[in-house]
Amino acid sequence: MKQAIKENLDEMVKDGFLDEERREELERQLEEKRKFLQGARAKLDNVNFISRAPAEVVQEQRDRVSEMERQIQAIEQNLHELQQA
Repeated sequence: MKQAIKENLDEMVKDGFLDEERREELERQLEEKRKFLQGARAKLDNVNFISRAPAEVVQEQRDRVSEMERQIQAIEQNLHELQQA
């Protein structure tokens, strides 16, 4: 009985440790993606970039912004779910 309780407790501690590692990794990814998004938006806010870059390059940048926003939202959702667990 004591052994089963200890194993259960050990597993709970291990899960908490893994959750903390996962949370730290998600926060690191979130920070990186936010920095990338900030840079991409800055390009799109630059009138010179918009007026001089080929249309396909501007569209690629817009697509990157959309993709980063989607990824950031997914990471934020994962963090929220991890905190709820």
